[in-house]
Amino acid sequence: MGKSIREIAIKIKALLESLDAHLSHSLFVSLCFVLVGLGAFGLGRFSIEVKIPVSVSGAGSLVASPALSSIGERALSSEEVVASKKGSKYHHSWCSGANTIVKENKITFDTKEEAQKAGYTKAANCPEK
Repeated sequence: MGKSIREIAIKIKALLESLDAHLSHSLFVSLCFVLVGLGAFGLGRFSIEVKIPVSVSGAGSLVASPALSSIGERALSSEEVVASKKGSKYHHSWCSGANTIVKENKITFDTKEEAQKAGYTKAANCPEK
């Protein structure tokens, strides 16, 4: 059980040399295909993106970076919600639905309560933080 890789390679080489040339070549090519397939499968499994939810707490203690846009700063500092003039749902600023509203139709509310007072209801695909 405790054989080294070198010992195994020597045994495989001896086995291949004992077979005729055509059969050993076919076996070698087949083994290469299997190893490449297993490697590709392993890399595919390794590259699966794992989505981990991220939340920011204590936004008041964060140091603002010049790289943050004004929209990003507002999203961190308030519970801003947006809605469309033509719709009936509001979205939190971090939801994907907020990014799909055309700029000309976008209405911004400082809180979800303001949006509700204006007659908007929460979008079903927009979870709370």
